[in-house]
Amino acid sequence: MKIMKTMMKIALTLTILLGITSCEVFDVDVESTMSGTLEIVVPDGTLKSTSDVFPFNSFTTINPLDDPDVSEYADKIVSVGVDGIIAVVESVSDGGVMFLSGSSLTISNENHTSTYTLTDDWSIEAGTTLNISDLDGFYDDVSEILLEMETFTVTMTGNSSKSGVDVTIRIDMETVITGNLF
Repeated sequence: MKIMKTMMKIALTLTILLGITSCEVFDVDVESTMSGTLEIVVPDGTLKSTSDVFPFNSFTTINPLDDPDVSEYADKIVSVGVDGIIAVVESVSDGGVMFLSGSSLTISNENHTSTYTLTDDWSIEAGTTLNISDLDGFYDDVSEILLEMETFTVTMTGNSSKSGVDVTIRIDMETVITGNLF
């Protein structure tokens, strides 16, 4: 009888401990800004375009584990939330540049691809920002990509109103990464 009581106490203790370790009580949130820089070159148009539209394409890669706070909890991450994505024009080699509506920002890895498409023209001047909104679950898709904690690609493609320009754009993804300490 004494052995049975001891076994019941051990079973109850194990049940309680297992329940506690899976609780959100042991979750830790880490705020992180994952950033990448796009060096966009819109080639000089040698022929006059009848539509005055000049294509561009640029990409960069980002490794979430380059952030020491993220890499510290990499094997314990249970979720990644995206709070915002902002594109910041850091420099432009000429004035009067517009990235035309229909241009897109794509974030992808081997397993997922998510694309945000500009619905309006974007005036490209140093210091201007574009807040990428959470249209059609864009942030949820990006969260899935980030949760894999693997290097991913940020690509911007589209059309410019001007040729022969160089543009540098920084993409900042504001995230909250949740890890469980147990």
